[in-house]
Amino acid sequence: SDFYTSGAAGCNPLFPDIDTMRKVNVFDWDKEFPEVFKNGGFDVVIGNPPYIKIQTLMEFQPEIVKCLKKKYFSAASKNIDIYLVFLEKALSLINKTGLTGYILPNKFFHEQMGENIRKIITEKKSISKIIDFGANQIFENATTYTSLFFMSGSEQKDFQYKEFNLGDDIENQLNNINFEKISTDILLQDKWNFHNKSTSKVFEKLNKLPLKLKDITRKIFVG
Repeated sequence: SDFYTSGAAGCNPLFPDIDTMRKVNVFDWDKEFPEVFKNGGFDVVIGNPPYIKIQTLMEFQPEIVKCLKKKYFSAASKNIDIYLVFLEKALSLINKTGLTGYILPNKFFHEQMGENIRKIITEKKSISKIIDFGANQIFENATTYTSLFFMSGSEQKDFQYKEFNLGDDIENQLNNINFEKISTDILLQDKWNFHNKSTSKVFEKLNKLPLKLKDITRKIFVG
């Protein structure tokens, strides 16, 4: 697959045999791009990382899961998806003025599986821009909740954000996007809830209420 041949994860565990090593197909970024890393890393990293749940990977290549969980902090979260590792790796590949741009699901903004990668990004204050398509379906043959996620190699005081609502004429709006500026201080929240200003005011009002749904219910796990 593209994931293994690209070597983006860069795992290098002690393999029991050559067949296992060939499955992982180790890629040494420092060795292959010595001049790049002498200058601090790449200027740009872009891509569409694979979306593979850790449970699926465990079924056919558990050695990859073991390697990722050992090497990457983002992979230590429960029930992760592989694209989170690509986010962490991208930050390690760019220089101080570098930028990354990925198209990926937005569910890591607020679900438990994304808690470790959120911590990494929050500490680095690396978000520069987000285009969130919400429930609008971008891919014809797959149901995903997609975002364009951009990060910087240097700390950002704020970032640009655009949220599309269901039914929006996305194609026309993409040619003239009106971004909202959001302070990176919002990243300090346990879960990221990015919204336009009017929606944010409603959530702020709800959060101030003394009694919430979670206080009067039990055994609600997902959904």
